[in-house]
Amino acid sequence: MDYPQILSPIINFLHCPTPQAWIDEARKPENLPLLLTDHMVCELKAAQNAMLLVRRYVADKADADELLACLKPYEDFTYRRGPEPDFVALHKRINKSAMPQTDDPWGRQLLDSMILLIKEELHHFWQVREMMLARDIPYVKITASNYARGLRREVRSHEPVMLIDKLICGAYIEARSCERFAAPRRGWTTICRSSTCRCCARGASLSGLSGSGAEDCRRRYQRAGAPARRGGSGADPPSGGRVPLSQRCAGSGVTRRIRAL
Repeated sequence: MDYPQILSPIINFLHCPTPQAWIDEARKPENLPLLLTDHMVCELKAAQNAMLLVRRYVADKADADELLACLKPYEDFTYRRGPEPDFVALHKRINKSAMPQTDDPWGRQLLDSMILLIKEELHHFWQVREMMLARDIPYVKITASNYARGLRREVRSHEPVMLIDKLICGAYIEARSCERFAAPRRGWTTICRSSTCRCCARGASLSGLSGSGAEDCRRRYQRAGAPARRGGSGADPPSGGRVPLSQRCAGSGVTRRIRAL
């Protein structure tokens, strides 16, 4: 498996790689639970964001309520200390027949793309959860990083450009998360293979999905790239940069060390 070749499209998309100091810290065995937990949550959030786009741009009220129910077992387990469900069985329920139907070509293109994304992210969620179970790593709720929040400040508040900005920000978040999951341990690139292709190909299709011109897409891609680059070299990354609630005491040496990732 050629690790540099697999991740090179992602590095090009992000404009800069993660600093080696971050990777060295993430490779330490004591940081493995945090790295895996954070990436599992990132996978769910990516699925939630894709579902939100379907609900906002394609679904009616009844369909939107049904879509919320699809993710509720995942959300209950991850955010509300709910029971661990049968994730494999849940994944099988998400398909095109369970999603809203539309005759609009634009809506169909968005819907097809988001269904594929949702299924893939939830599959990765379960893959990472399996890795945790195999290593006897319990799930512990963690706090969110500031990386996504910084990118979303660039999202404009009016349509149709709000959609293109959301898609660009989502692609940046996904790409950096994938890079930082695979970089510490090269055997983990399998989960990132399809993400590599998708996050880069998505940028090329943004203008068709949003109705915006290619030049506007390029400008927004570059503008969003500024906070993405800061997140790539800063101290608060999207994967491996969150702190378990039990370790959030101010001045804690553990907190300082993990935040420095």
